[in-house]
Amino acid sequence: MRDAQARLSDMIQTQPVAAELPRLAMPVRLIIGDRDLTAFRAGSAPPARRPQVQTVPQAAVTAARRIPDARLIRLEGLGHAPQVEAPARFLQTLEAAIAS
Repeated sequence: MRDAQARLSDMIQTQPVAAELPRLAMPVRLIIGDRDLTAFRAGSAPPARRPQVQTVPQAAVTAARRIPDARLIRLEGLGHAPQVEAPARFLQTLEAAIAS
């Protein structure tokens, strides 16, 4: 888990992919917890850029708008790790998203 988190953090910091989102050609389903308060780079952003830092739910809306066939699925009342907080609910949502 630590290794996966380190790789993810490195990717977020060194390999921004936001410019590539409009190029995605497959259906995309973004499943997020609507109470996720994570804001990547919030602590390291220069003061002038801090108003532009978004929480995960805010960034997910932005991303879904930029991806051609994206659908944003919000899990009410859940935070950053909905698959851990409510595994059965997350699995049901994931299976429904895959089936659609």
